[in-house]
Amino acid sequence: MKEKFRTSQTEPAIATPTPEIECENGRLPLAERLATIAGNLKAGSGEGGRQMSKDEIDQMWGHT
Repeated sequence: MKEKFRTSQTEPAIATPTPEIECENGRLPLAERLATIAGNLKAGSGEGGRQMSKDEIDQMWGHT
């Protein structure tokens, strides 16, 4: 007699990776991606950043 194996309704969904998960598995970890972005921003800003005018600061804070 052949045995039947039972599975719940959620088991196949859990066992089958979705394309989004497969894509995410091939990516760099978030911390590394953020470190790269931060490094690029820092390199583009120059040493010590740049001077901002009072008008720029007020605009940045919504005080225009």
